Amino acid sequence: KATPLADEDIDPSSDSEGEDDGMISFKENRQSNNKSKFFDNLNGDDSTVETKISESGEMSEMPRRGSSPAEAPGSPSSLDTPRPNPPSPSSSMQDAASQKKIEVVPRPRIPNNPYRKVMKAADKGQHAVRRDSKVSPATSNGPERQSASLPDVPPSYHSGVETLPDIPTANMNELQRLGIEHNMYKPPRFAPGPDPIVHRFDRGNHPPHARRSVPVDQVFSHPVKNMWKSKFRRFNHVQSEMANVLANSEDNVVISAPTGAGKTALFEMAMGRLLSSTGFSNTKKIVYLAPNKALCEERQADWSMRLRDIDSRIVVTTITGDSSKSSSMYADIASSHLILTTPEKLDSITRKWGEVFVLLASIKLVLIDEVHLIGEKERGSTLESLVSRLKSIQRAATARQLTADDLAGSSYKSANAEVVRSNMRTVAVSATLPNLGQLASFLDASEAFVFDQSYRPVPLKIYVQVSRLS
Repeated sequence: KATPLADEDIDPSSDSEGEDDGMISFKENRQSNNKSKFFDNLNGDDSTVETKISESGEMSEMPRRGSSPAEAPGSPSSLDTPRPNPPSPSSSMQDAASQKKIEVVPRPRIPNNPYRKVMKAADKGQHAVRRDSKVSPATSNGPERQSASLPDVPPSYHSGVETLPDIPTANMNELQRLGIEHNMYKPPRFAPGPDPIVHRFDRGNHPPHARRSVPVDQVFSHPVKNMWKSKFRRFNHVQSEMANVLANSEDNVVISAPTGAGKTALFEMAMGRLLSSTGFSNTKKIVYLAPNKALCEERQADWSMRLRDIDSRIVVTTITGDSSKSSSMYADIASSHLILTTPEKLDSITRKWGEVFVLLASIKLVLIDEVHLIGEKERGSTLESLVSRLKSIQRAATARQLTADDLAGSSYKSANAEVVRSNMRTVAVSATLPNLGQLASFLDASEAFVFDQSYRPVPLKIYVQVSRLS
């Protein structure tokens, strides 16, 4: 009995009248015959009888090719044994895969991003870039780049990765645009020079009855003198001794005076000179460095109110660790006359000073409160590095005779070429400075001033009690 072919092997274009006459027409399909032979051989089919259907519809049995003569057509062994149904393709493929392990070699992938050294693969056994392949970053002055080779991969797969594409160069910072090179502002070699002059004020050389108290209006004119109209009319003894140095010169100054001697007014005298010289514009910046945030907020509350008596346009800004973005901090510095901050915060702001060089070069007065903190183990290095960086910025500002055309493309649009070329002044105060001369030398101050405890507004009496030992 013949087994009909599958539905897909029936010719859809065959004549339908053959079915009405009771005859079944089959399409000779060489591909299906080869497939059945493959399944028969795969399953070990020993059948040697092949059924052939003639054109007239008669069925005849013929021996298979390659069968032995003993298995002739019509023999009981071949006729009585029913022919097994051909296995389905899916089961046959599973059996074939179980008998013979087919090794699937995944196609290597070329990474979309050529900067990555290791390719991501779906299978763990996929090829990767060799670790010893040297791929240098694409810089303008860097060494010649080499291609990231892939082992055992045809050249056509990585032919497009022979050289790495160029990395987009960052925008040129202001130092490079202005033509200021590193050798123009690097610290000079140490050369021993004259030691700063240390002026000492005590009871011996300045007795209390010989000390003077200078009126404010003799030192500053209107409207700067309005800064102290709500406080006092005359400067005290320490302020009177320092009035000529702070109000009539641009020298760097280091002062050591006892607590309560009026050191804050010394800062205000230096601020009054700078504000009056610029016509109260914000082209020259003033930076006040305090050891903590609380002191900055206290100074802002006091100076914001008192500086308003000089000019209502004066802006006082506090920048501490609460500030979020650098861009907003730079904008605050650009729009302010006086910036109150801590050494740690200003150190972080000035790390990339080449990008905002013109803005930071506009800082022309630095007021350092409690400068003795430079000797502390934890925070002293930050203040020392900050002062050194500010000095480097000023060396870069005076390295070339910058003009208004040079500063036209800077980030600080209100920059003044004459202001940028001018020198920066530093005023540092403290209550305890044992090595005053060394600190003055570091701050490039030619003079230092020391006031003893007799200059305290409220006298401090010290008692030493000695007990007799038995």
